[in-house]
Amino acid sequence: MENFSAKTDLGDGSTRWDWLVQYPINNYDVSLNIGNYVHFGDRLGDLSLDFYALPEDLDKAKKQFAQARGMLEAYQHYFGEYPFKKDGYKLIQAPYSGMEHQSARYLWQPLR
Repeated sequence: MENFSAKTDLGDGSTRWDWLVQYPINNYDVSLNIGNYVHFGDRLGDLSLDFYALPEDLDKAKKQFAQARGMLEAYQHYFGEYPFKKDGYKLIQAPYSGMEHQSARYLWQPLR
């Protein structure tokens, strides 16, 4: 489930994007990644898997991010259902060491 709620043209060449979370999250580790990302996705049952990579790394990302599905299957087998189904699972290429947040994991570039 996407949490996007609105897009507003501010009239000065800028756009405001509004996102909504309807239940408690860890707000102390919210992170923004802004860039020219390309989105691709998959599903694991009713869990949406969303992946974001820089355009020049898209082919590498599709190959490397495919590992997420098997990882999630293993975790769900051993530890139970994914706890953030409302948010889905997101994996984002980032220019810093990996970090995990409630609904997104950041993977340091360069991709293999």
